[in-house]
Order: sequence, then structure tokens, then C-alpha cells
Amino acid sequence: MKSTSFQWDKFAQKASFDEVRHLLVHTGRLPSMFNPERTEIYLSSMDYSVRVDDVDGLKSIGEEIAGYLQSFSTASLADQRKIVDLRTDHGAIENLLYDLGEQLQPLPL
Repeated sequence: MKSTSFQWDKFAQKASFDEVRHLLVHTGRLPSMFNPERTEIYLSSMDYSVRVDDVDGLKSIGEEIAGYLQSFSTASLADQRKIVDLRTDHGAIENLLYDLGEQLQPLPL
């Protein structure tokens, strides 16, 4: 059933980050995000920050994520959440490298 009684978008536009964060179903760590100048990206799955124009750093973290993914089991619900976070961050790195004219080995499906 779809509820239309609460205006989610309006709330999120006016609420502070802390207000939204305290209402999240799954809390804990910060999400992956860019700094305000969009010169660095924080990858929460690995707790790393790297400059968006650092090709070698981006490639290194991307390769580390790919290797780290192999240690998780899709049979575990806790691992599934981590896998999603790692794959999302890997995709962000792939996009940044693409914008820089570089490539990262894609993850297997």
C-alpha cells in the first residue's frame, strides 16, 4: 500500500544530514560521498578517501575492492549488504576513471 500522508522529499530537502541519519533504518557509518568541492570521494565500504583525479589511487582502490569481494559469501545476509556497498563504491570508481579516460577491470556479475 502506498502512503501519501508524509511528504518525504520536502522533509529531506529541509532536514539536516544528522536528522536524516538518525532516522535511517540501517545506521552506522557514513555513506560514500564527495566533499563539497567534488575534489575527493570518501568510499565508506573501505573507509578510504581519494582525490577524484588520482588515477593510480582510484585504480588501486578499485583493484583492492575487487579482491576483497572474493572473501564474501552471498549466502550470508550480512555479507550481502557489504557486497552491495563494495560493488556500489567500485562503480563510482569506474565512473570517475571513465571521466578521466581510464578504465578499471569490471566486476563479474
